[in-house]
Amino acid sequence: MTIAAALAVHIAILCVVAGIFLTSIESLWLWSKGCYDTGGIWPWAIAREVYSERIGDVLSPVMSNGGMLVVMAARLGFAAALLAGYGNWTYAPIPLGLLVATQLLLQARMHWGGEGADQMTSIVLVTGLVAEICRGLPAVVDSAALFVGGQITISYLASGTAKLFGPLWRSGRALPMIMNHHTYGHVWFGAFLARYPLVGKALCYGIIGFQVTFLVFYVLPMPYALVYLAGGILFHAGIAYFMRLNLFLVTFVGTYPCLIYTRECVRVFLFHSPHLLRMLHG
Repeated sequence: MTIAAALAVHIAILCVVAGIFLTSIESLWLWSKGCYDTGGIWPWAIAREVYSERIGDVLSPVMSNGGMLVVMAARLGFAAALLAGYGNWTYAPIPLGLLVATQLLLQARMHWGGEGADQMTSIVLVTGLVAEICRGLPAVVDSAALFVGGQITISYLASGTAKLFGPLWRSGRALPMIMNHHTYGHVWFGAFLARYPLVGKALCYGIIGFQVTFLVFYVLPMPYALVYLAGGILFHAGIAYFMRLNLFLVTFVGTYPCLIYTRECVRVFLFHSPHLLRMLHG
């Protein structure tokens, strides 16, 4: 299985932008419910406390309730422009750059409640912008694909290692507790895991095993390496369905072409590099 670096980055950008399009609609709906207003759950009066008074005054026009409406609507428009121009990316750096700007604004506004998919969105947007600006430089585009693929790998390894050292995950109680959470839980699945605790324990071990051994993906030959990609799709689909964190599925799985490209480069270096072979054989 092979894929060009430019195509891998292109697919990752499109998937991330599709996720932005969907979450922008959700954000506009939340705005209509007053969530960003003075009496809402994310008022600027509280969010600005992390800034000095002068900086807070400067940011207020953009970060206030009305400013958020403009930012979210603009974000929706920029995402729609990129998706509509799928076949012609001549001017892609412009809407991409504007999406990066709105992403930074939202991160400055929303200090709490972020998730891994938000961080990966920022990574892909910035990396994709650099790749699009430098599309005539193959080394830059290749590096962009490798960077995204490396970030996915690190995220799995770091998350799995943290779970491995977490007593709740090792005991198998973590997943049942998450499914009983009032915001991110799932009533039926939580009850099912309470009734069959061994299933919850097996799932906890399975998630940990998938993440901490992810480097095996790079050394397994095809089609066996696809087991890890299938496991990742199931993992993120489960998060999307049971926890309603849909951005995880679109964003992480959308970067898998970069992961495939990274695997190809790693395998060329490990198994077909003359310099490395000479080192291994003295």
